[in-house]
Amino acid sequence: MRDYRVTDPGTGFVRVRLYPAHLRAFKATWPCSRLPVSRPLTFTFHRATGDLTDIEGPYHDGPDMAALAQEAQALAGLRR
Repeated sequence: MRDYRVTDPGTGFVRVRLYPAHLRAFKATWPCSRLPVSRPLTFTFHRATGDLTDIEGPYHDGPDMAALAQEAQALAGLRR
């Protein structure tokens, strides 16, 4: 099973759900990260612009979360 899922419900937005296995692997690259890894995180991006519009799940502000959002954006094929 993949540790993430990308969905495009046809609304102009793309959702990327990162499961705990993906979060643990990402956190291993950020040893001081405070990212919670027990529950999935879902990022929603605007399809046309790639802008982050929402985050669902436990999260905090910080450079590790920003990098994770950029990774989710790349998984959705929206990073330029």
